[in-house]
Amino acid sequence: MDPFRPQPSPGKPPIVIAHRGISAKAPENTMAAFSFAFAHPEIRMVELDVRISRDGHPVVIHDRTLQRTTTGNGAVRNYTL
Repeated sequence: MDPFRPQPSPGKPPIVIAHRGISAKAPENTMAAFSFAFAHPEIRMVELDVRISRDGHPVVIHDRTLQRTTTGNGAVRNYTL
């Protein structure tokens, strides 16, 4: 059993985790998406992804590259904050 993965318990409701916030209401991994998740009464946790920039700063972004979610191009690790 993985201690970091919640297991269902008979008779108890599941733990609801917002994957990258609520990306159906705001862009994924944004403060807006996280705010929607925190305001939802059934959501207990928010999952997010962190990459490290070239100058060592954590950046909240799922993909290793910038193309899908930004106007940038290339790997997150190749850019400074």
